[in-house]
Amino acid sequence: MRMKLLENFWVATTKDAGTNWVKDKVPRLAAALAFYSMFSIAPLLLILVRLTGFFYGEATARDELREQLGEMTSPQTAETLMNLAENASQSGDSVWATVVGFGALFFGASGVFGQLQDSLNSIWGIKSKPEKGWLNMIKKRLLSFGMILVIGFLLLISLALSTVISSMTNTLSTQLSVPEVLLPAVNVTISFLAIAVLFGMIFKVLPDANVRTRDVAVGAAIASALFTIGKFFLAWYLGRESTTSAYGAAGAFVLVLLWVYYSSLILFLGAEFTHAYANRKGSPIEPSDHAVFVDTVELEQPA
Repeated sequence: MRMKLLENFWVATTKDAGTNWVKDKVPRLAAALAFYSMFSIAPLLLILVRLTGFFYGEATARDELREQLGEMTSPQTAETLMNLAENASQSGDSVWATVVGFGALFFGASGVFGQLQDSLNSIWGIKSKPEKGWLNMIKKRLLSFGMILVIGFLLLISLALSTVISSMTNTLSTQLSVPEVLLPAVNVTISFLAIAVLFGMIFKVLPDANVRTRDVAVGAAIASALFTIGKFFLAWYLGRESTTSAYGAAGAFVLVLLWVYYSSLILFLGAEFTHAYANRKGSPIEPSDHAVFVDTVELEQPA
């Protein structure tokens, strides 16, 4: 009986998430975020390289980021992204030009998080209270800067763990008799956990909402699992020559756009599941002190 109730709970929660997915027009939100990301992804990658480079050197940071992007997308797409980041680093030779260039990079990289915040607020049916324009912008940029630091921290952890695993590969396979075929599973697990933490931080911090950590963890874990599974199929699809040849010179741009669009769909699906799970558990998401609920009412034109 208990198993039946548990099964009904998850089926109902999944159904609620799917219904809200359609009602909130999630594919349109994902398309908007993907388009907006194209103007932010290069400075974001460059900032991540420089943050990580403080600890491991920029060359090592670039190689690690290129490798991880290649695993999530395809080697060709990863190379395109890294080339975009390198082109964005050409800010001049003087100290002043470097400072101004880095400020512009930060402003561009943080912009995508502002768009992401608005999309999550829309999915959860809330919005910020009217504030002074400049004050609201500063708050959003500072919050976005924090998210960039979180991503950089996760990249550092991933790099450190990958280094440890690589150095232990010979020991695990020879002295401990661990089959080498199991070693990639360790990397997949690390990737899953890192993405789950990132999604969880996004759900917890970015929206103008109060949501329980347990509810966030469920949605983030489901989104991370779907992303981890789907990235293998996406990498296969993006790696096919026919995918890029159909778009000619714009092929690399289309590959990046498809990857970001897919990632946005998964992220928003996790947000919908978090919302549905919280409602089913009797702990609905509430707006924060500086936000309010938004209720959409359909009105028919009188005859």
